[in-house]
Amino acid sequence: MRHRFETNTPSTTPTDKRRQWWALPSVEYGGIILHASCSNERDLSVVLEFLAPGGLPPSIMYPLEPYARIAEFTAMLAHPLTAEFSSMWLGTYFTAVAQGQGPDEYIWRCRISRLGCNVSADQWHTMGALFDLAFSTPEYQGPWTGAAKRLGDA
Repeated sequence: MRHRFETNTPSTTPTDKRRQWWALPSVEYGGIILHASCSNERDLSVVLEFLAPGGLPPSIMYPLEPYARIAEFTAMLAHPLTAEFSSMWLGTYFTAVAQGQGPDEYIWRCRISRLGCNVSADQWHTMGALFDLAFSTPEYQGPWTGAAKRLGDA
């Protein structure tokens, strides 16, 4: 069975036949692909796909949902982390820290799922630019604003 991001067709969840999901156009920037889908109930789901060097499998996929976690994740990416000052992000859903001068300088982890990832400083900034790029397009603005309104953020 293919995931709803791959089929670009509505799918329903077994628990709620009224909720339907639609895939949004994937956006790629700097070796990272942002896949997203939205529902008729203004839910938003995002998967970040980190492509392997040379475009060969395996790539790493990191899920982000619901809207509140996506919003905090984008805020975390905008927060300056520097190893010199041992700065940290301590959010409701995510923690992040800059470490050392090696290739894996940034580490973040979701407090709920406990999924984490180590990325370079370049990848950290690329993720921020990718979200800026995706959410500046009309295809993403509607679902993003809808999800924000649903939770009272807009």
